[in-house]
Amino acid sequence: MGMSIGRRVGAGLLAATFAVACVTNPVTGKSQLSLLGEEEEKKLGAQAYGPMIQESYGAVTDPGLQRFVDGVGQGLAKVSHRPALDYEFTVVNANYDNAFALPGGKICITRGLLSRMTTEDQLAGVVGHEVGHVTARHGAQQYTSQMLIGGLVGIGAIVLDSEDVKGAPLIMAAAGIGGQLVLLRYSRDHERQSDELGMEYMARAGYNPEGFVESMEILKGAHDREPSKLEAMFQSHPLTTERIETARQRAAAKYPEKLGAPYRVEAFASATRGLKAEAPAFKLMDEGEKLLAKKDARGAAAKFDEAARLAPRQAILPALKAIALVDANELRSARDAAREAVRRDPALFHGRLAGGISSYKLSDWRDAIGELEAAERSAGAQVVTTYYLGRSYDALGDRSSAVEKYKLIVQSGATGEPGDYSKRRLLEWGVVSQAPQQQPPPR
Repeated sequence: MGMSIGRRVGAGLLAATFAVACVTNPVTGKSQLSLLGEEEEKKLGAQAYGPMIQESYGAVTDPGLQRFVDGVGQGLAKVSHRPALDYEFTVVNANYDNAFALPGGKICITRGLLSRMTTEDQLAGVVGHEVGHVTARHGAQQYTSQMLIGGLVGIGAIVLDSEDVKGAPLIMAAAGIGGQLVLLRYSRDHERQSDELGMEYMARAGYNPEGFVESMEILKGAHDREPSKLEAMFQSHPLTTERIETARQRAAAKYPEKLGAPYRVEAFASATRGLKAEAPAFKLMDEGEKLLAKKDARGAAAKFDEAARLAPRQAILPALKAIALVDANELRSARDAAREAVRRDPALFHGRLAGGISSYKLSDWRDAIGELEAAERSAGAQVVTTYYLGRSYDALGDRSSAVEKYKLIVQSGATGEPGDYSKRRLLEWGVVSQAPQQQPPPR
């Protein structure tokens, strides 16, 4: 969804904010070094959750499904080692296969992964595994390890000067930091421990632990058939044949009485009926994204349009159509599609972004500002939103607001048009002085 400004500036700010300390691991009872105490862990997860949902194409518009999945998750959390955390469980519209947990109990599962399942027990296996990552503080451990050995990959050392730049609080870093926390690869020991905890929690909650094994087999089989589609899942949750066999043996050895429990099928089938009916629309979305990657914007827009008609509740489909039409320079049609996306989901970043850019290019700068500010409320400040906000304020003659945005762009280290244009305007206005050119080395 674009490079987050926070991705460039957040690590140093967080390192300065959170002191290194020893905390007790709730699962093992052992003391461990951590940059995040429980309160910081909860704050970071809460701040990153909304932006991460947006990066995953927004929440699925299906209140019944969301209540069902949240209910499964809350039941597992209640029997976990950390039942008092403020857990949230959301199904997101990304059509690849993944599930992820942020520190503090914020958990997502993608529509792509959920659509492969047939029982609530399989769902409980995946969600229980993610709850295990939370209760054992794996995200906090990995974050601490990476920071202490030299910083998170992809996050620079620049820190915004909060006295010089308005609006540079920690929340600006949320989207980038959240993404990095999700992308941190868990160790094999973390994965094994979460497997064990996930099965323990689902057995406590009355599920058949064979569902855990089946969920792993579903993922392994899907990966063998379509490795690229499960790349994100296997990067953050490496799955091996050994883990599957260990899970099968654990179910037989530790929970034999639960293996005879009937699978929970009917409520799951009812809750996921709408999601599975939308599968053809999201297959078209995948096709549209491939065309967009090949620079066939009009072909992509046609795929997204067909998908949007097949799944009339999901905002991401007209939003992607709008993005494709912006690329095709069909700006009025793009703005119409963006407005349809906003009608379906006012909080969806992609719809607001497409609406803001199309309005800017149509010289409707005030509308552009409204849409881009709404996009930032959903997903935090991004280079693309900050840049077009600066250009819109600039076009309206509001130099002070434009300067604020251009300074954010420059201090983020952004390259390409946003960085070059912002530097040029700040130089023209005398806000910054020209850096001396580096002299060539003597011959």
